[in-house]
Parts: sequence; structure tokens; C-alpha cells
Amino acid sequence: MAEIGLTQAEADALLRMEKHRLSDDMVAFPAPGQNITVELRSSDNREEFLLDVWRSDKNPRRARFQIRAKRAIILARIDLGGQPHSNQEDKPDIPAPHLHLYREGLGDGWARPVPSENFTALDDHYRTLEEFMVYCNITTPPKFQWELL
Repeated sequence: MAEIGLTQAEADALLRMEKHRLSDDMVAFPAPGQNITVELRSSDNREEFLLDVWRSDKNPRRARFQIRAKRAIILARIDLGGQPHSNQEDKPDIPAPHLHLYREGLGDGWARPVPSENFTALDDHYRTLEEFMVYCNITTPPKFQWELL
């Protein structure tokens, strides 16, 4: 199977592109051990995106939110409560939480510390998901039904 890849400029443009929900239906925020995928589209309907939300069943602090383009290419992913990430460069591990951003030639295999100017409450999954959607330019986000904690 041929590897699907993007140039860095293409990936950056896709991440900056406005994204909109396809449905006004409520989407249940996943329970521990569950995941959901929500379909999104660009304003001009030419690009499709997938927003994935996953929560661990064993560690309540562990979750993953990611945005995909071309169905398979992860443009951005935030890992909460997981293991440190080791970049391919000879640098120290990046502790969790961390943010994966697409890098040409590496895909989502590169991570950086979560930027505090974009993410203000990393212990709050709901707030972090909302801020992640803003970070990914989801301008008409899905309507989430939050569970009572």
C-alpha cells in the first residue's frame, strides 16, 4: 500500500482551514473506555475531516483528541495523562500531556509540550476538547452532550 503523505505546507493549510460539523445532532461525549469519531467538512465542502475523541477505561486522566484529514492523516493530536513521548531527535522525552503535530516525513510521530496559551485547563477533558477544537479551527463544532462527573 502506498504511503499517504502531505507536504508541510499542505498539512499546515488543512489544520488552519475552517471546519464545520455536518449534523446538528447531539454527540455523546464518550464514557471511559469508549471513543467516537465526528465527521467535519471545510467551508467549501472540498475537504473532509474526522475528529476523534477517546477516553481510557483504566486511567480516568488519560484521553486523546485528534483531527484527521484524508481519513488517515493525523494533523494534530493531544495526549492527556499518558506516557512521555520520545521525538526522533536526540532531545529529552516530552512528558504528557503533549501535542502531536503533523511533520512532513514523520506524520504524527513528533510531539511538543502543550502550549499554555491555547490550553488552559488540561485536567478538565471537556475544556481541553473545546480548546482543541478552537486550536484546530473547528468553527462550527459538534454539539456535545457532556456526561455528569
